[in-house]
This record gives sequence, structure tokens and C-alpha cells, in this order.
Amino acid sequence: FGDRQAPLAAWYSTSSAAGMQGMGVQVFDALRALDYLLTRNEVDPGRIGVAGLCQGSEQTWLAGALEGRFRMVVPVCGTTTYTDWARMPGYLGVVLSSADPYLKNVLRYTDWPEIGACIAPRPLYIVSNSGDNWWPEAGYNKVVATLQKAYELYGQPERFSHLRDLRSHSMTPYLPEVAPWIDLHLKALPGDTATAPQPCGEPPADADLNPLHYMQRQIVRKAEALPAGFTQQKDWNQYRQSVTQWLRRACVLDEMHLGEAKSQGRSNIGG
Repeated sequence: FGDRQAPLAAWYSTSSAAGMQGMGVQVFDALRALDYLLTRNEVDPGRIGVAGLCQGSEQTWLAGALEGRFRMVVPVCGTTTYTDWARMPGYLGVVLSSADPYLKNVLRYTDWPEIGACIAPRPLYIVSNSGDNWWPEAGYNKVVATLQKAYELYGQPERFSHLRDLRSHSMTPYLPEVAPWIDLHLKALPGDTATAPQPCGEPPADADLNPLHYMQRQIVRKAEALPAGFTQQKDWNQYRQSVTQWLRRACVLDEMHLGEAKSQGRSNIGG
């Protein structure tokens, strides 16, 4: 993906410093790809789906939940809950290689089962390799159970399918089941070929499409906007107060009720 590529650590740290969501930028790319497809004469707007593998699966979940023009969604090798994901290092000893898929404060509002349910009743097929240890099975089962209920609410349980099997971390081994399912549901969708292609805004000729460059420019602008210095103590005190208040919110200190500090007695016997 050319200029959209970035080392994972650089991507996460730069987007965080710029006040952006790393995964959000990637989902934006998926939505812009959809906008582009809708400009083409040979594309049927009523039969566009989205699929992705691994971290691309997270993009698929989020893009599918956000955008109803994706008429079919197929996340591959990337299904669990944020809750089980966050517990994984402490309870299972497994650590993700990248923090990109996390969304800031997500567990204050929702989790993957409910995000996935936003796709209903559009056709959805989850595929998961049971040999991957990055997606705890307990979370996968919660997602499946919630989605089964959601599709039953719409009276269309046949539009949801899932497959968890020991194959490999790839789309290809699952094509024997997924490809016929996609064909079946695409044919069942109402065609929309009469719809005229939609215009898609073009970036300026001199646009820099490298996301790292963009976010780094954001950081520079923010840094240049900071006060260069303070000539009066009251100005410094006012600024310092605003900084410490922000730090307190950013570090969620007011929510950490740790209670009274206590010491536990310990004894060593026999050296």
C-alpha cells in the first residue's frame, strides 16, 4: 500500500501524539476506497462487500459497522472482545505485536459484540483460525452469541455464519466455505446498476498522501502553538494549572480509587 505504509511503532506513537486514532486512519482508508469504487461504471453499488485479514479484520469490523454501503462483511482471523484482548497479557501471557487495533476508551462505551451487531442484518461471515493465540476464544464465543441474537431479532439468522477451525492465518484456506457463501448472498442482493456513478473528490495535485508526514506536520503545528516563554509568574501559574489539569484527565487519576496504603507482614524462615 505504498505511501500509506508505516512501521507499526511509528504509526501508533505518531498518531497518538497527534491526537488521532491509528486504527481510525486505516478505517478512513477503507471508506475512501468505497467512495472510489462508486465512481466506476462497472461497479454495482448494491453489491459491494468488505473483507480483511488479521488487523485488516479489525478494519473490516469497524468499516462494516460504520458504513451501510458495505452490503456484506467478512472479517478473517481477527475476532474476540476488547475485554478479553486487554486481559490477554496478564492472564494468558500473550502480548499483541502492535497496539494499533485498540480504540481509545472503547470499553467506556461498547465492545466488539455490539460493534459487530451494528452490521446486522447485512450478511456477515466470521472466519477464525483456532491456532492463532491473539484472539481469545472466550471473546470469540461472546461475539458469536451476541450476533446470533441480533440476527434473530431481525428474523434473518441465515445471514450470519461463522467458522472457527485449525487451518492457518490466511484467507485462502477458508475460501471453499466462504466463496460459495459470498456468491449466494451477493446474488440475493438487489442490484443497483441503474445508479449513476458518484463523484469522488480529488486531492490537490501537490498533496502529500503519506500519513506519517501528515501526522508529523500536525505535531509540529501543535508544538509551535505552545507558549514560547513566560514573562510573568501569574502567566506561568495559569498555564501550569491548565497542563496539570489536562494531565490528570489524561492519566485518569480521578478514577483510580486505590484506597488506603497498607503493608502486609512477611516472614522468612530458614533463609
